[in-house]
Amino acid sequence: DRINKDTEASGKPNPNYESFLVEGNDIGGIDSGFLVKRSRVEVLETKQFGKEEKFQNPNTKKDVFLNDRPPFLLRAAVKDAKTNQPFEITVIVNHLKSFRGYTDIKDAPFVQMKKKLQAEFLVKNVDARLKANPNERIVLVGDFNFYQFNDGIMDVIGVLKGTPASKDLVINPSEDL
Repeated sequence: DRINKDTEASGKPNPNYESFLVEGNDIGGIDSGFLVKRSRVEVLETKQFGKEEKFQNPNTKKDVFLNDRPPFLLRAAVKDAKTNQPFEITVIVNHLKSFRGYTDIKDAPFVQMKKKLQAEFLVKNVDARLKANPNERIVLVGDFNFYQFNDGIMDVIGVLKGTPASKDLVINPSEDL
């Protein structure tokens, strides 16, 4: 609201920014969301997914949430500034598990499994959308909390790109999903 008001006060047109946010599971209150410039973007759909998804913690054997900060999807039509024609796009913002405990002897099994399962979960959901609509333009953004290369333990970015490192290159390989 403040940005909208300040923009108008400066003599420019109201950009009509609108926020979209759904609470997740993060105990620290971190969530993923969108700030959309409604004067140029028509929101067709917003959806958080995977909030209730669970897996068994290998350390405690208890079921825990897979996604502390579940992926949040925005499907929109962006007006081309020159032609005023809509360009449909789907953006999924992510904030995957951090590296905290990743190489710790006690926490590593849990952290590594969670990171791997989060990447696989995301890929399966993107794949399902593309099977339903092969022409859908999907962009993944956010904090993937991983390196652009495999680190010998796993290959989160390779999994997301559809080029996972083979089992002879990483300790915790993923299938090509």
